[in-house]
Amino acid sequence: MKRSKRDAPLRFNKGALPLGSLICVKSRSGQVPARVVEVQPLSQYAETPNAYTYYVHFEGCNRRLDQWVTYDVIRDWNDCVNRQVENGDLILHDEHEGLDAKQLAMHEENTKVRRIEYLEMGPHRCKAWYFSPFPEHFQDLETLFACEFCLKAFKHREEVHLHAPRCLVRHPPGNEIYRDQGVSVFEVDGAVSPLYCENLAFIAKLFLDHKTLEFDVSPFLFYVLTERDEQGWRFVGYFSKEKESDQDYNLACILVFPFIQRSGYGKFLISLSYQLSRIERKKGTPERPLSDLGFRAYLKWWAEVLIAELRKQKGVLSIAELSDLTYIKEDDIVMTLEKLRVLRCDASGNWRLYANAGYLDQVQATLGPPGRVLKPEKLHWAPYRV
Repeated sequence: MKRSKRDAPLRFNKGALPLGSLICVKSRSGQVPARVVEVQPLSQYAETPNAYTYYVHFEGCNRRLDQWVTYDVIRDWNDCVNRQVENGDLILHDEHEGLDAKQLAMHEENTKVRRIEYLEMGPHRCKAWYFSPFPEHFQDLETLFACEFCLKAFKHREEVHLHAPRCLVRHPPGNEIYRDQGVSVFEVDGAVSPLYCENLAFIAKLFLDHKTLEFDVSPFLFYVLTERDEQGWRFVGYFSKEKESDQDYNLACILVFPFIQRSGYGKFLISLSYQLSRIERKKGTPERPLSDLGFRAYLKWWAEVLIAELRKQKGVLSIAELSDLTYIKEDDIVMTLEKLRVLRCDASGNWRLYANAGYLDQVQATLGPPGRVLKPEKLHWAPYRV
């Protein structure tokens, strides 16, 4: 039986770089500062630093970039060059928002090492970004395989090939609430279809960092985005939403698979979450913390919507009125307009909207493509009633 890396006794760590060591890792871009998170021996008789492999976290970078490296690419910490951070970056934010020091330490300890390297679904294969608490027999795999339709996980590709002709699922087990040009969204109740939603949560956690590891799916509705072909409706992304939220969260988790990102689906799902808020007549906001990619998508979506409203309105417009028009919470509006420098403090200490057409054109040019357009007339949905 193949011995798992994690089965190696700790006594084999003799001579390895200590956990927590600050190092530099040689890369194409130069010397990158990093910290040693985990150590594994390359052989049973490892007693020198070069006889180990090191799982490292690159300082100042998202944890999806963490990786195993060998000793030959490691340099002394003092060899690192100072890296400059662009203070003017509009997208910088706190990924740990809402987590206290104890919660953050517990989260990072529980998820410090990614134990599944790749996910393969149908023709797509992509690198996993984070730890996911799959059952132990699925851990320490180079590749995890999953059915495109029922999302069941497998350890071997041959198992998927045996499962595929027997799988009766051809679309998510819920109500189709949106359909437009081969794209459909299904609403799946976590209490009605718990197995499907648990499979979805485990797979999604491979690409989501600061989300709970306890997958009680019954309090949530899952809005599953699919693309249709001759075989069925293939999963490409989703967002989840609490059935009842005291904080008016209109979205809990959001994911578009890496192999289909930059298709405009992220903004599409955000648009859908706010369209549901509009139908509910509740101003909404996403649950925190947001990932760096999630925050980037939200900031650009909020900016696009707010700029569109500022262009349409004549005369003085308040933050409260913008919130009434867009169903975006006032705090999110203020934060977005401040980052865009549309909301500025004048010499007398009063906050004013700087919304002339020329400046709005400049801001709009930095936001990228608008994403896939949501057509409200294609949506057929009623709010969930407890």
